[in-house]
Amino acid sequence: MDLSRESSRPEKFSVGIDPGSQHVGLSLFEDESLVNFRRVSSYAGKNSAQRVVALSKKVDIALTDMLGYAAQVAPIDCYIELPGMQTKGRAGGLITLGMGVGAMTLLASNRGFNLHFSTVSEWSRLAGGVCRSKEDRAVVLENFFPTYRSSDDNGLDISDAIGIVAWNLGLFKDRKKEIERLIGKRSKRAAGR
Repeated sequence: MDLSRESSRPEKFSVGIDPGSQHVGLSLFEDESLVNFRRVSSYAGKNSAQRVVALSKKVDIALTDMLGYAAQVAPIDCYIELPGMQTKGRAGGLITLGMGVGAMTLLASNRGFNLHFSTVSEWSRLAGGVCRSKEDRAVVLENFFPTYRSSDDNGLDISDAIGIVAWNLGLFKDRKKEIERLIGKRSKRAAGR
């Protein structure tokens, strides 16, 4: 193996953002490896605009911390989840969520990231078929990325930040049988409760 050639290969970094009105899931991939992830929160008690601004500031700090030396490597692809399939009953929350998506988009754009957008109804199909529940997606991601544990991810925001990047990088492609097996095992465990 030619190590000089390998070490001179530029890394490719990808950031995943699952925007929310109170919580944002973040992930960082180097090439196809998950290297960092976290959840950032800003709770109620402020009006929705103030909460989104506070959340954006916290996400900016978290991204600076997560990226480290990667921030000096260009370009960085950023995959942002867009809302989809929400019901009219959540209209007030959707307005705040829209503000959050806008704030995360502006933040990523200001950092010079290459922006990519996918709706949850697109990427949550994983390797095709029907949209998968957050719980099903989390089980698959735990198995594909052993450093991630859904039990440490209240609300599964981190899971979605990981999943949107993995889907866009094609990491679920040709793994439909494995995904179905993992989801089937989770369904059997859930039914046995």
